[in-house]
Amino acid sequence: MEEGIWSEYWPVQDVAQEMDLEAALAKIPEEYRSPLLLSLEGYTLTEIGEALGISHVAVHKRIQNGLKLLRGLMSPSDQSC
Repeated sequence: MEEGIWSEYWPVQDVAQEMDLEAALAKIPEEYRSPLLLSLEGYTLTEIGEALGISHVAVHKRIQNGLKLLRGLMSPSDQSC
């Protein structure tokens, strides 16, 4: 997998973490998941926008929002103390 926008924001370090990431991706809404996955495949914001019928600005915003959701799902809970 080539490095791109995804690796900059979410470096996957091992197989277990990758499995957790896949489970978290399945939990986020499709409108955020699709742009994230397409960016993983190396598509540009413009190409993703054309494929989804939205502007490149909207794609960027959806990727940002999707990453925020993923971080929330992947972060260890501090409420267990």
